[in-house]
Amino acid sequence: MNRHFRVRLFLIWLGSVVAVTLLLGSINWPKYYRLAQQGVLAEGSVTQKEPENHQIIRYSYFVSKNSYNGVGHDGFGNPSFEEIKVGDRVKVYYLPKNPEISCLDNPSQLLENETIPIILAALVFPSLAIVFIKTIKKKWLKSNKYWITFPNRNHQG
Repeated sequence: MNRHFRVRLFLIWLGSVVAVTLLLGSINWPKYYRLAQQGVLAEGSVTQKEPENHQIIRYSYFVSKNSYNGVGHDGFGNPSFEEIKVGDRVKVYYLPKNPEISCLDNPSQLLENETIPIILAALVFPSLAIVFIKTIKKKWLKSNKYWITFPNRNHQG
């Protein structure tokens, strides 16, 4: 494999790492980061459980006499989905400057839980793609070894 091909593969890999990180990281990571840095703890209550919808827990909470609603999952400071009941009190974190942005459970733990899979996906998927590209190129070159032919300039004809 020539040097230029390796450099191109590395650049493709690096670009893919960045793309996967930005794509997956844009889903929940910024919200959890802001809540981990600036979030304020409030008491909320469970308004609905949705076992058929990825075990979603719907909750409500009050900030300055205004009611807000959110959606979350169990696992980081509140009881498990099986243990929690509609009407139970739960920990909610919200942004003081923007109280409608909230999360159920500890945002620092949610941020950590979100970060690890993003890093793994950003490293694993582009690496697998590069291995696939190299394998396909090698097989293609073997099956098409005479694809590129150059005329013999020394041939007197």
